[in-house]
Amino acid sequence: MRPNPKNNDVTEIELYPEVEITDSSDVINVLIKHDYFSSDNEYGRSLLEHMMDALLSSPARIGVLMIIDKGVLMLDMNDDLNSKTTRLMEKSDLCLISEESLEYYNIPYGEDLSSHLAPDERIASQIIETQPLLILE
Repeated sequence: MRPNPKNNDVTEIELYPEVEITDSSDVINVLIKHDYFSSDNEYGRSLLEHMMDALLSSPARIGVLMIIDKGVLMLDMNDDLNSKTTRLMEKSDLCLISEESLEYYNIPYGEDLSSHLAPDERIASQIIETQPLLILE
């Protein structure tokens, strides 16, 4: 495969649009698909941690929290974001964790997580039903 030729045109995009929560009756639905690039570098870890802090300190309710794919790595007891992930789970009305992803990444789980486990098909249908959705990927 040949590499793409360099493109000298500059395109400006807004990576992190501002989201304003107007009052405590607002609901945020969250899909965590990846542990961001937090496993790759310290800057990514810091960005993810700040996003989680913002969600935890927000007066908004977390309606549905779904954790899939590489996002389940934050459920590992040795991950330094495990406690914040657990607090997000406690703050949510409904939390669904991909069984397949836990098995794929070999993340052990106890009784505390077993009630949140769901097959990917159920999570996929929940994603379709849940709008708007904040996606961390």
